[in-house]
Amino acid sequence: MMPVSEEETDFVKIKGNGVEISTYGLPLIFWFYALCILTALFFMGLGISGPVKKLLSYPDQINHLIGYSLITFMGLTPILFMGFFFYKKVIEKNDDKVIIKHFVYGICLRKKTHVLKDKNALSVEHFLDSPNVARLNGLKDTRGFQNKGYFELLALTDKDHFLYIDRSSRKADLVKTKDLLSRY
Repeated sequence: MMPVSEEETDFVKIKGNGVEISTYGLPLIFWFYALCILTALFFMGLGISGPVKKLLSYPDQINHLIGYSLITFMGLTPILFMGFFFYKKVIEKNDDKVIIKHFVYGICLRKKTHVLKDKNALSVEHFLDSPNVARLNGLKDTRGFQNKGYFELLALTDKDHFLYIDRSSRKADLVKTKDLLSRY
């Protein structure tokens, strides 16, 4: 989720004529889940350490390959898993330019600059990718099963392509983010 007002100074930075907004961090419950998963991975590592040492003690190369593959897998799994928790998306807008950056562990992995058709070429659209089968049946007690879809914040580029900026199930939040970006 993106911030919706300039008062959120931890996530919104005004830079001259432009603005930079970044995603919020995860709630504490997700960090508890991460701790549980990392604990399970630790005990899995303890469980396979004996067999892996045994594999590495054999003289043939295939056992060494399997052993080192397991060590590599068990070493990279927590690092890759925690990358999802340290992901951050930053959107910079200055007049008709939008820069979208993706960070993992504070390292910028992807940076893309787009030129908009005009300064206010942002829109919020409703997206529903599957039919509402529950609504088609017409039964009132299936209302809770209806697919409501979500909303997307899109920008029209100078090449008449729609650029996906953000999505949310709450239209009001995206409209406020759109208004925030449109001011700069």
